[in-house]
Amino acid sequence: MQFLTPLTLLFLTPLLLASPTPRSPISAYEVTNMGLFHGSGRPGNVNNYVVNIRMHDLDPAASDVYTNCTATWPMAEPNTWPHEYVDCADDDGNASFQWKFGRFSSLSDFLFEAKHTYEDPSVGYPNIVTTWAHANVTAGPNADLTCVGGASGVFSCGLRDRIPLRVDVYQAIA
Repeated sequence: MQFLTPLTLLFLTPLLLASPTPRSPISAYEVTNMGLFHGSGRPGNVNNYVVNIRMHDLDPAASDVYTNCTATWPMAEPNTWPHEYVDCADDDGNASFQWKFGRFSSLSDFLFEAKHTYEDPSVGYPNIVTTWAHANVTAGPNADLTCVGGASGVFSCGLRDRIPLRVDVYQAIA
């Protein structure tokens, strides 16, 4: 009986070594630019919230494409921020990324959510992967954003010291 165990291992070892190893994706997107703005609120001025975000997926299996995500909504209707996913414009002309706010308190305090759908032959038919990521984004000395406001009411925020923002993936399906 003791002979069967080593013999079994002898035959199974090459099969185990030949098995494909699952890839270990880098589970984050990287926001390289984030611009947030709202007008003064004064009559006759542009009085919108404006968001511009540039990001890409750090997973080497994902297409190495950058995307631009934008939204504009009236300050007079502050609860009309993007609640549902909005298509982003990829540099290659596609729309493989989408984004929304999971929570929006202000331009300096919100939950940024994004998803990315791309082709990856290593996962098998139909070769499609979708990942979801999110990050709580805030402003402050040691936070993600630096914001400035003027006496006129104009307010804008950007990435603190131009440090890219990591947006961690929390779910993936293939």
